[in-house]
Amino acid sequence: MLIRTRSAAALAATALAAASLLSACSGSVSVGSKTVSASDVEDQIASQATQTPDDVSCPDDLEAKVDATLTCTATFEGTTYEIKVTVTSVDNGDVKFSIEQGDPVSE
Repeated sequence: MLIRTRSAAALAATALAAASLLSACSGSVSVGSKTVSASDVEDQIASQATQTPDDVSCPDDLEAKVDATLTCTATFEGTTYEIKVTVTSVDNGDVKFSIEQGDPVSE
């Protein structure tokens, strides 16, 4: 039986690459309502990624209120990550939010 193992260096390189998929990202959307649509949030996540995601999915709209959060997912090369979106400011319909990549989602 063949058992494949990965060296610590290879695992560290993979973790480092994953860590940089969405480092230090933010988004901004102008809205005329009290929410940012899930599709607008998904578009912002995809546009801020350092590589094109296979899929981005948000379960609901993001409330246009400071400190409101939404947990989305993004898949890169077959690995799905949690993406935390937090509203940082709301000014005359302009909603700004941070986008933070979390750990891989366990299947």
